[in-house]
Amino acid sequence: MVIIISDLTSKIVPWKNGGGETCELYKIPHPTNPQDFVFRISMATVSQSGPFSVYEKIDRTLVLLEGEGMKLQFKDRSLNLDKKLAPIYFKGEELIECELLNGACTDFNIMIDRNWGNCTLEINTQSLETAQNIVSSDLVFISRKIFPSATPHLSC
Repeated sequence: MVIIISDLTSKIVPWKNGGGETCELYKIPHPTNPQDFVFRISMATVSQSGPFSVYEKIDRTLVLLEGEGMKLQFKDRSLNLDKKLAPIYFKGEELIECELLNGACTDFNIMIDRNWGNCTLEINTQSLETAQNIVSSDLVFISRKIFPSATPHLSC
């Protein structure tokens, strides 16, 4: 079964650290603590530099959608999220400071509890109608606004 998620069915929720808001596109609640999640995809506009929210035992995937991007400073390394549609991966419990590179940017975020599963992201630049490799266990996100010609393809 293919699950199709649209940005038209989203809801706005505050960031865990209170520094902004995210557009929650899809969430599978944690079975024993429903306000938490085992899987979530979202989009957010980051309008100021500052710390990332900490999520214990969560693996994260971040993709730049709009803007110049950001530099992520970890304790022992740094990563630049400055190429559109090029995912970066990191652990949610890492302490991260975000420095915007040149103004606000919008990102696509996948978070998954590593005890629950794992996730890979493939960006499909074809239209959904012509994509040939979507299999029955996939979750497909479609955003006509953000991805007019690209569909992120998640295999979980």
